[in-house]
Amino acid sequence: MDGAIRGMARMFPELDPNTIENRGERLFYEAARQLPAEYAVIYGYRYYDKDGTLREADFIVLHPTHGFVVVEVKQGEPAFFNHQWHERKSGGYVPMAKNPVEQARNAMFHIVNCYRSETKRDFPQKWRYAVCFPEAAGIGKGSRLPADLIPESLWLQRDTEALNERLDAWLQTDSGPGSRDAMQKLLNLLTPDFRTYQSLMDRVDAFHRAANRILTEEQERILEETMEDHRRMFLGAAGTGKTFIAIEKARRSAKAGKKVLLTCFNKNLVLSITAQLNDERVTVMNFHNLIEQVLRQNGIPAEPREGEWDRYFETELAEMGYEYFSSASDDEKYDCILIDEGQDFREEWVLCLENMLRGDKELYMFADPNQNIFGVPDQWKKLKPFTVSTLRLTRNFRNTEAINEWTVPYVQGKPAKSLIAGGDPVTTHAWHDLAEQKRLVEREIGQLVSRGVPPGRIMILSPFKWENSCLKGTHKLRAWPIVPYGSNEYGIPFATIRSFKGLETDFLMLIDVRDSKACTPADVYVGATRARFMLHVFHHIDWKLPQCQVSGTF
Repeated sequence: MDGAIRGMARMFPELDPNTIENRGERLFYEAARQLPAEYAVIYGYRYYDKDGTLREADFIVLHPTHGFVVVEVKQGEPAFFNHQWHERKSGGYVPMAKNPVEQARNAMFHIVNCYRSETKRDFPQKWRYAVCFPEAAGIGKGSRLPADLIPESLWLQRDTEALNERLDAWLQTDSGPGSRDAMQKLLNLLTPDFRTYQSLMDRVDAFHRAANRILTEEQERILEETMEDHRRMFLGAAGTGKTFIAIEKARRSAKAGKKVLLTCFNKNLVLSITAQLNDERVTVMNFHNLIEQVLRQNGIPAEPREGEWDRYFETELAEMGYEYFSSASDDEKYDCILIDEGQDFREEWVLCLENMLRGDKELYMFADPNQNIFGVPDQWKKLKPFTVSTLRLTRNFRNTEAINEWTVPYVQGKPAKSLIAGGDPVTTHAWHDLAEQKRLVEREIGQLVSRGVPPGRIMILSPFKWENSCLKGTHKLRAWPIVPYGSNEYGIPFATIRSFKGLETDFLMLIDVRDSKACTPADVYVGATRARFMLHVFHHIDWKLPQCQVSGTF
């Protein structure tokens, strides 16, 4: 259409096309999104017909001055014979449950009737319907369309790929003065907004449904790669499902009869993984606790000497474990070891774990270099047991789009794309002193509780321990107790960023953000990415968000 505005069409809803399971609908959604910006496209419009039956239109494509087209989309290579539409399944044709032409036509008439009922006027622009088979390259020689389907209403692969031109030919010219107002009224009818009536916890419930984690094609490819190479390291940003994949791999390996160990550094993460996995066949333990347990069960003393805690946990314990498993029987060893949060692991720890395998068995690591908050040297670049996978986890399942974008300046490499569109903007609060910060934290928590959020759902994270934070000496904020995370007591849980690493929460108060050795950019990144739905950051007045440093890959 002449003078079309460049850009992308407005999509209702705005989705990552990869989340659309139906191939045909996914292809059409991707094509519709590339239409000029003046277009609006509604996907999955549901309505009740006169008989009270719930029906759905796959797509409604609207132009502000030309009109609209209802499009029913079918995947594969549909066919029409014996006076009925058919689809291919299991190598043959089976009748479709619904007639796609009738679906599109009924939805079209429903829309114009809704407009007429609302405005007491006929819709002044063009209105059309079409059926689209985005995967069909053409129609068979000698084919004849059913009587209720004209050639202009049948769209195939070439029409999908040139959707703007197809719409231009189908809708043709403007419908006259005043038609833009009519289209806006129609769009308002078709895209009602109920946010005014939605509570904050209702929004969280909807968020959880949208963020429901299923095994994606990307994650399935990584699991397939573990079948091809038994020594692999997989890299991915926070929230991309590394722990999810590690758990699924552990579950599958145990089901195959293998002896499996899933280990990490964070003790709180061990508890979370154990609850998610819920499989007694898999050993889930913190690395240091595991080695200490094995050594003590075999009569080997494992205690740090006075003043040598760092050496004990960084190298000595791993070296003792390495020595023990060098002569241990295969019965004590594992067929498959998975390391989560691998950027925390020192080379000595990995070598110890490698010695815990029965021969040349399976060893996998999942890591995010951006979360290296313990200052471990670039171990993922030099560890010999692993081949770093070329596959990357690129989709963020945890954080809303707003939270994901706020953390981009902390990411070395290409940031992950959030699959959860929108979300409340990250709220930052600048403070001059700790007393002011405490008042700000108390105020924001009070507002959340007044909006129906249970205190136990609000997490406070600090780079410092409780006694060194702005909450030092404080055991209550208004009427709500502050309790240590994991204590199961009633109140608002508190934890350090490093102890909460690998975990997540819906509502997060990230406090005590300031320039400090204990509050590095990596700490801020780890802390912020724990927030799933809402993030408040309380920072010193002189603290600044770093400049974006995205470049290349991990």
